[in-house]
Amino acid sequence: GGSGGSVNANRARLCGMVEQVYREYQRQLWDPALGGDGQAPVGCSKASGHGEWHFHRFGTVGVMMMDLKEQRMWEPSGGVPAVEQPIVSSEQWACLNEILTKVSGLDHLVVCSEYPFVDDSIEDAQYKAALPSHEHLGHRWPAHGAELRKLTHALFAWRA
Repeated sequence: GGSGGSVNANRARLCGMVEQVYREYQRQLWDPALGGDGQAPVGCSKASGHGEWHFHRFGTVGVMMMDLKEQRMWEPSGGVPAVEQPIVSSEQWACLNEILTKVSGLDHLVVCSEYPFVDDSIEDAQYKAALPSHEHLGHRWPAHGAELRKLTHALFAWRA
């Protein structure tokens, strides 16, 4: 009964504090504007969101650091298998598109991810991810063939 509500409220409060500390730690590693006006630099996640992707420019070279944990950590799966959930949020896709379409003077763009873009074939990855012993592979690029193709097509179109 009555104590269940306070336990849930305490758990929610604790989760909020953990998220705040996590975000402060992560952002201070790369965001010089932390504590500023809250406006994210071009290609970077907003301080008010859950993502931690970011873009840096070094002359004519751009580096996009993608965040593949955002969806897994902050979006409830509702029992949906990992291969059926997006690996990249719509906000992160929008930031990548902004880099590809609005940032001028880039000759090179390095896109980084915590998992390899090319590993198993799409079919093999989806088969393996369906196995209980390999379901962790469902959080990797090859298991998300449509998103991997979307990324590669966008990058090839940018250089065309």
